[in-house]
Amino acid sequence: MRCLHKTLPSRIRLGASPPSEVSSIGRKFSSMSHSSSEVSYIDSWFESIVKPTEFYAKHATHPTVRRYFYNVDLHGRLFLGTSWLSKGIERQHPFYGLLILHCRFRVLPAEETLPKNITSSIKDEKFLNFFFSRIQKVREVDKQFLALEGVENDYPFVSLCGKEVNFIRSAATPIVFHSLQRNTLYFGGTLQLPFEPTNLAVSPRTGQLYHKIQHCSSPLQYEKSSPGEYGLIRSSVAVTLSDHIKLGSNDENDFEWYFCLEGNEFLMDRLPTVSEPGEWALPTNQAK
Repeated sequence: MRCLHKTLPSRIRLGASPPSEVSSIGRKFSSMSHSSSEVSYIDSWFESIVKPTEFYAKHATHPTVRRYFYNVDLHGRLFLGTSWLSKGIERQHPFYGLLILHCRFRVLPAEETLPKNITSSIKDEKFLNFFFSRIQKVREVDKQFLALEGVENDYPFVSLCGKEVNFIRSAATPIVFHSLQRNTLYFGGTLQLPFEPTNLAVSPRTGQLYHKIQHCSSPLQYEKSSPGEYGLIRSSVAVTLSDHIKLGSNDENDFEWYFCLEGNEFLMDRLPTVSEPGEWALPTNQAK
């Protein structure tokens, strides 16, 4: 089997004579695109996990360790819980300068902002690259803090900046690949990961498409703290890739997924159970 980046030097030639079995798979991945009712459901879920204003304010003003709280949606977009903004203390945020450049009139995307869409998400690439390159699973000290606050199951990830701790709750995984260009997956702002068919995996629980996180072009704390983890592939990218995915079966009549390219078939793994999003994520029956 040949690696994808070796067989396609310019960009993936999607739609170039895919196998006939692929059409139904394309429809399956197309179903991941959110209908208006699903968008309403997702917004309702985000609304249900919002904390009181006092929660954000007291932790953003802590004299020793300031803590901030973020959401990552199914598209990989980042939202900051900013109820503390009305308290006039936003200058204490470690990324204050970048955030001001991002939002101009000091209107920041808040965890309580609904709906969650492109206009209310953080879009500054420098900030996003800094933030996502430092994501890791919560440390023991973070677990103790969350337990004391009664939210031990809500924020499984952190992004650290000096003495500031940025807690993260994601709808699926903290890293979501939002685009694919020239055999390269992108996440955060412009952080990159080589696309390899042998690193693809399908969730038996949701049918969503994932890619293993490894060999990043820049240091990634998440890869170091949790090797072998996966990032969700955004639904629009999955739909594009679906032209090259077909369904087969093995000797035990178990379903198997294959990524087909130029006569090669790459067997796709099932997403390991331990890599499935936890109870903090968007409920799986609606995550598609």
